[in-house]
Amino acid sequence: MTYSKARLGLAVLAAAALLPAQTVRAYRSGGDQVRELDGSVALSAPVRVEVQARWANLELRGTTGPALRYQLRLRTPASPAASALLAAWPVQISQHLGVVTLVTGAPVFNSVAPIVATLSLEVPRTVRNVVARTTVGNIVADQLWVPLIAITRAGNIRAGALNANLEALSGIGNIEVARAKRVLASTAGSIQVIQADGPAELSTTGGEVSLRIARDSVHVTSAGGGIDIGAAQGPVVAYSEGGSIRLGSAAASAQLHTLGGNIVVDSAHELRAATRSGDIEMRQLLAGVEAQTDSGRIQAVFAAQARLAPSELAAQRGSLTVTVPPDLGTTVWAEIRAPEGHRIQAEYGGVAPLSGPGFVQARAVLNGGGPALRLLTVGSDILIHKP
Repeated sequence: MTYSKARLGLAVLAAAALLPAQTVRAYRSGGDQVRELDGSVALSAPVRVEVQARWANLELRGTTGPALRYQLRLRTPASPAASALLAAWPVQISQHLGVVTLVTGAPVFNSVAPIVATLSLEVPRTVRNVVARTTVGNIVADQLWVPLIAITRAGNIRAGALNANLEALSGIGNIEVARAKRVLASTAGSIQVIQADGPAELSTTGGEVSLRIARDSVHVTSAGGGIDIGAAQGPVVAYSEGGSIRLGSAAASAQLHTLGGNIVVDSAHELRAATRSGDIEMRQLLAGVEAQTDSGRIQAVFAAQARLAPSELAAQRGSLTVTVPPDLGTTVWAEIRAPEGHRIQAEYGGVAPLSGPGFVQARAVLNGGGPALRLLTVGSDILIHKP
C-alpha cells in the first residue's frame, strides 16, 4: 500500500481561488489495482454544482458540513499498464461565478482491462442545486436537501430519501425513487416511485411505471408498459398505449386511458376511464363516472356514501354490471343494441324493459331518483345489482 500527494493527471481551473491539493491513495485489493483521489472545495457562499462523468458511476449524498467533498475511486485488474492508465485518468475541477464544476473523462483504453470508476460527492445544504450527468454510468443519490437534476445516457438512476425536487432523465435505464418532493422522470426503461410529496410527472417509452403514494397531482404516460398508481391525493392523468392501468385510490379527479389493456380502480371520486381492448373494473365509486371499452366488459360498484353526478358506462362488445346501493338515488337509462337474446336484468323492482327492432331499453327510477346513470352495451347483458 502506498500513499502520495500526486495530482493524478489533475487539471485545476480555478477562477476565484486556488483549490486545495488532492490526496491520492493507491493500493492492491485482491487481484485488483485501486486508486482513490480525495479532495474538497470550501464553499463560502451558495453555489451550483455541476458534475460530468463520461464513464464513471456517480454517488451523491447530503452532508451538514460546510465543504463539498469528493472521491474518485478507480478499480481494475492489476498490471503495469493498468497502473499507468489509472494514474493518467483525467479530472477537471473549476469554481467560477457561483458554479463549481467537476468533470471526469476517460483516457484511451487500448487493450487494457475494463476500469470501474466511481465518483462520490458529499453535498452540503448550502448548495443551491446539483446537475449530475453520466454517459454510461449509474447515478445514485440519497439524503440530499438540495434540488437534483440527474441525466444519464445509458445508466440507471436510483434516489433514496430526498428532501428536495428531483428531475431524472435516462436514455435507456431504469429509474427508482424512494422519496422526493416534485418528481419529474423520463426514460425508455421502467420507473418506480415509492412516494412523491409534490407533483409527479412520469414518462416512459417502453417500460412499466409504478407510483405508490402521491401527495399531489400525477401525470403518467407509457408507450407500451403498464401503469400502477397506489394512492393519489391530487388529480390523476394516466395514459398507456399498450398496457393495463391500476389505480388504488384517488381523492380528486382521475382520467385513465389505455389503447390495449385493462383498467382497475379500487376507489375514486370523479372518474373517466377508457380502453380500446380490455375490461374496466371500478370499485367504491364516490361520484360521477364515465367509462368506455370497445372490446371488453365493465363492472362498476357505487359506494354507499357516493354523491352521484350524471354518469355514463358503455361497453361495445361486453357485458355491463352495475351495483347501486339502496340509499343512492338515480335514474337509470339502459339500452342494449343488437341484443340477440341478451337482457336487461335488475334486482330492483319497477324495471320494465321495452323491446324494439334491434334494441332493448329500460328506464328505472331507483331509490327516489336522482342524477342520470346511462348504460349502453352492444350484444351483451346489462345487470343492475344491489350490494
